[in-house]
Amino acid sequence: MAPRASETKAAFLQRLREAWAREGGAAWVGLGAPHHSHGVVFEGGRWRVRQLELPEEKAAAYLAAHGRFMPEDAELLSEPTGAVVYEAATREELVALIEAGRWPL
Repeated sequence: MAPRASETKAAFLQRLREAWAREGGAAWVGLGAPHHSHGVVFEGGRWRVRQLELPEEKAAAYLAAHGRFMPEDAELLSEPTGAVVYEAATREELVALIEAGRWPL
């Protein structure tokens, strides 16, 4: 899989709003280019942008099962459990922080 094209901040924010507009919402929304490096999560009643982390055991199991491991595989298996980059009480407050911050993360 080729790296994805860079996403504008406006396009990401639209995708973020749409992800939680559907019933049940998304578990998390990835961001970053050319591969996702961060994820937006709603946890503990707070909206957060967190760094993606790849659990070693998941990477090893994938490599053993598939015989290869590429950057897009790391993105697929990573989880938004790393350091918190932004945190807010509401999604719109988080959007404001992202709008005011550096892009891409």
